Amino acid sequence: MTTKKKTLYIHIGYPKTASTTLQDNLFSIHSEIDYLHDKDLGELSENIFFGRENAILRNKKHINADLEEVLSKFSEPNNKVVLSSESLTSCSMFFRFNPYPFVWAPDPSQIARKLYMIFAESNLFGEIKIIISIRRQDLLIKSMYAQVYNLAFKRHKGTRSFNSFLNYALYKNPKHFIIDALHYESIIQLYKTLFGSNNVVILIFEDLVNNPEKYAETLSRAIGIDKQYVYECITRNKVNQRSNRDNFYPSDSRNLVEILAPHKRRWLGERSLNLRNKRIFNLLQRIYIPGQKLRDVYIPDHHIDRLNEEFSASNKDLHEKHNLDLMGYGYCTFPYEAPRT
Repeated sequence: MTTKKKTLYIHIGYPKTASTTLQDNLFSIHSEIDYLHDKDLGELSENIFFGRENAILRNKKHINADLEEVLSKFSEPNNKVVLSSESLTSCSMFFRFNPYPFVWAPDPSQIARKLYMIFAESNLFGEIKIIISIRRQDLLIKSMYAQVYNLAFKRHKGTRSFNSFLNYALYKNPKHFIIDALHYESIIQLYKTLFGSNNVVILIFEDLVNNPEKYAETLSRAIGIDKQYVYECITRNKVNQRSNRDNFYPSDSRNLVEILAPHKRRWLGERSLNLRNKRIFNLLQRIYIPGQKLRDVYIPDHHIDRLNEEFSASNKDLHEKHNLDLMGYGYCTFPYEAPRT
């Protein structure tokens, strides 16, 4: 008797589009979902983010075995498998190391191809569907900057203020950094080419905020779960929100392990500070230091003009080709104008 293959849903973010809310309030607790984060994938995660496509081709047998092992922990045969990780898009939008003379970040198009090679070509799934969450680019950029300020942007003079970050992203690195990654239409079209037009679902963050019933209907229909349950999950305890009240954005809080790790070698050389001791490591990991409130996270008019020049055409294409109400949310011409009633 042949075992029915499961359907895999890959939710790729974008970041700052309520990915954590979906993960914590829905995917990880729904009885009909077998939930995976990229942290659950072991070496597969390294292949997705950093492996070369040629290396994946050469190691297909080993990669398939790793994937089968990951899936073996799920015993319910009729459940849907959901892999959700905003890192599949966010990793192309910030850096971890010195970004000069140029920045290096994984290409979101290459990640799309590697997802196809690893999951679709494994023949372990009956269907694979892609879920992409998008948000107006100008608002996402501000929230993303605050989210990873301490992790990345604070460390380098050229991105330490939001205005200098905008200059760095918009003018110095528009083709291989956050601006390139936010051309949604080209990324969505690639996923449709790889996985099939009918297998790509687009969620609009602004629908979640302004019309959660519509958002819940789109998501429930895509995955095949109860709409009312989805609505209750996505409107309960929204996670990782970043308020811009009084033009302040709170930056990311970090635990002591994350704070100490980059400085350990410089301060201590090869001495470990006993961080390998599990009890000490776990203790430091539970102690969080709040992030500072960032001032002046706003986009001046001349940068708004540059964003319009960069994104308005592709946003209009996305609006028209996919029958999405993006113009009402101001995607095609910044700054935001409230939808007319």
